[in-house]
Amino acid sequence: MKRLLNDNNGYALVTVLFIITIFTILSLAFLTQSTTSMKQNGAVETKSQSVDLAEMGAAYFQQIVLNELYSINENAPEQTDITMDSAVTMVKNFLNQRLIETPAVPLAKVIDTKSSASFAIDHITVTKDKDKISITYASNGMEDNATTRIDGTLIIDVGNWITIEKEATGENEGNPNDMPTGNKINDPGSNLATCPKNVYTINFSCQLVGTIRYDNNDQLVFNGAVYKVTGELYLPNMNYEINRSTLYILGKMTTENMNSQNYVSLHVSGDGTFGHFNGNGLNYSTLEIGGNGKMDNTKLYKSSIYIGGTGEIGQINGMVDSKIYIGSNATIKGIDIGDNSKICVNGKLTIENNYNNNSNGKSNVYAKSSNDPRVITDSTKFATECPQSSSGGEDSGNTQIIWGTPKIIKEFDYHY
Repeated sequence: MKRLLNDNNGYALVTVLFIITIFTILSLAFLTQSTTSMKQNGAVETKSQSVDLAEMGAAYFQQIVLNELYSINENAPEQTDITMDSAVTMVKNFLNQRLIETPAVPLAKVIDTKSSASFAIDHITVTKDKDKISITYASNGMEDNATTRIDGTLIIDVGNWITIEKEATGENEGNPNDMPTGNKINDPGSNLATCPKNVYTINFSCQLVGTIRYDNNDQLVFNGAVYKVTGELYLPNMNYEINRSTLYILGKMTTENMNSQNYVSLHVSGDGTFGHFNGNGLNYSTLEIGGNGKMDNTKLYKSSIYIGGTGEIGQINGMVDSKIYIGSNATIKGIDIGDNSKICVNGKLTIENNYNNNSNGKSNVYAKSSNDPRVITDSTKFATECPQSSSGGEDSGNTQIIWGTPKIIKEFDYHY
């Protein structure tokens, strides 16, 4: 009986040792597997982070390009006799200089010095294809020993970004006697995008169909805009200047007070009714009204006004290097005319108050008849001094670029 017990103790010891051995082997296996998984997960995580860094670099470079496009209006060299082809070439050369020859901002960034996480942009090219510009580049994301490269392409449709039109200089080029006509401002066409709703800062090209009304809560800003309305346009007080824009209205236009018009081409096919032109009035600008025109006080510098029908104007508080042509009878409250300016009324001109000619004989007012004897009413002189021509004249100056809002099309190709 005693020996049997001893044998049982021996078996128990062997069993315990066997179990311990099995658990040890299993533990070592699990430990090996865990270590391998950790290494694999670490490698995958590092690779994933390098992808994120490459994408970060691509987004960073896209923002650089967008910033340069927005700054090109101020930084690009001035040009005359601009065509779309020369404008695209100018944009290409500008981007080539700012991105490749002398980069305006760093093209590489270190995100984390401990892990050496960083991205770098290289292999940049800028090419032109008709009205489009393509920018190719490589964005390299790096962390530890992992690297991911993204080959990217940015496409800029310059033809949809900018508009080329004749600059309203107000200077007497061509025949110095040519007077304004109602067709100097070109129709921007029917292929414009529809203006977005509830957007009141217009710095791009767009159109609206039908009759359009804004109220006093709509703080409209036109800056570098091409804006077309196929019907009538009704505006409240314009609290902001209109700068370097074309407004083309196929119907009539009615507004309250306007602010300064700087390098503006405003065409109204129907009747035009305006309040005061405050600030600088018309400055290097052209106003065409195909029908009857009515406006309160204004002033002109290197600008022109054409009214095809009858005209009613408040006080003209100064005219320099400017012209006004009215196709029928007109009433003007008062006139202060300066150098190199002319007013022609193809009908009877009634001046209600003052007529001050401060030009030392360099400017005159002409009409078919007038209540003021200082107005020249000789028919021969009127024909000589007030001709109209579809070419030449004050609006035959250089072409200019109307800047819209640049848009970028993105394409990517990943290399792991």
